[in-house]
Amino acid sequence: NFTGASSVTIGGTAVAFTVVNSTTITASTPAHATGAVSVTVTNPGGTGTGTNVFTYQPAITPGSQQFDSGSGAFVVPTYQTLTVEVWGGGGCGIANNPPAVAGNSGGASTVSTLGMTANGGVGDAAIIAGAAYTGQGGTAGGGNNANTQGSQGGHGTMQAAPGNGFGAGAPNGGGNIAAPTVSGSGFTGTAPGGGGSGLRISTTIGSGGSSGGYCKSVFTAGVTPGAPGVGAALSYAVGAGGAAAGGTQKNGAGANGRVKFTWS
Repeated sequence: NFTGASSVTIGGTAVAFTVVNSTTITASTPAHATGAVSVTVTNPGGTGTGTNVFTYQPAITPGSQQFDSGSGAFVVPTYQTLTVEVWGGGGCGIANNPPAVAGNSGGASTVSTLGMTANGGVGDAAIIAGAAYTGQGGTAGGGNNANTQGSQGGHGTMQAAPGNGFGAGAPNGGGNIAAPTVSGSGFTGTAPGGGGSGLRISTTIGSGGSSGGYCKSVFTAGVTPGAPGVGAALSYAVGAGGAAAGGTQKNGAGANGRVKFTWS
């Protein structure tokens, strides 16, 4: 019975408190090291102690870490909310003399521990004699919050000046690529996972590379099923953008994908 309570301690420190009713007291917790502590309440009938009934959690320092290449393991910090985002690599746009040759596709990015995969964009081929050869945006899966397919590369346009192929944008990836203006060159994709542009050569018009897919998972500690524990190692790999083909096939490489962890 809390009625008439005269003191409350939390972890051995006396605190200000309010008796709400005979079964409820509100109080502000004092600073204390991480771990479980006891709570005591004194009323006219004596002092009662609840042993290790309140636990101080580690402090959360919000932050983020992103990886734009390579592979490794991300160690989960203390968090309330953890967001994991994965972009696949962008495909290479291409322009070439006939016959049409597809550009190089981007690689898949993964967080395998969580079952997340964002596939790379497929490299587009050139448009020849009015026939359009286009790759598809990368697919994605495993995100509990979002799975988005990348955008298809744009077609080049015939102009008196050198034509071009715009690299694909993606709802959550690299933006559209500006037109290259120098004949014989390509334009590299925009990270993360944007497609590279091809360039017109003679009567061939380059197509832009397609973007990689995107997936996203959001975890709330202690609430979301399968939420990774503090200290867990999450294995990741970042897909490379499709490489420029070189030679007479003028093009721009796709941008690498990305894996990003954000916590608060």
